[in-house]
Amino acid sequence: MSRQRNYTKGERAIIYLAIAAGESRDGVNTALAIEQQKTGMSPREVPKASYDLVKNQYLNKATFKQIWKQVMHPKSLGEFNDGKKSY
Repeated sequence: MSRQRNYTKGERAIIYLAIAAGESRDGVNTALAIEQQKTGMSPREVPKASYDLVKNQYLNKATFKQIWKQVMHPKSLGEFNDGKKSY
């Protein structure tokens, strides 16, 4: 099984902003599909587990600055949580 491509910065921005705004996973995936079609990117959806992780862990008490840094240079959950003190 081949590994999926990484999300682009634009896709990550859509994901984080939509989830922070309370959008459902279906809504996030619809927005991604529209953007991917416009830019010619291969389709990629947000799995339920990833949606839940972003909603409940990454965005839980995160500042806009932290979210922006996560969009630009994604970190694992452990690195993200450890870095909260330095943002």
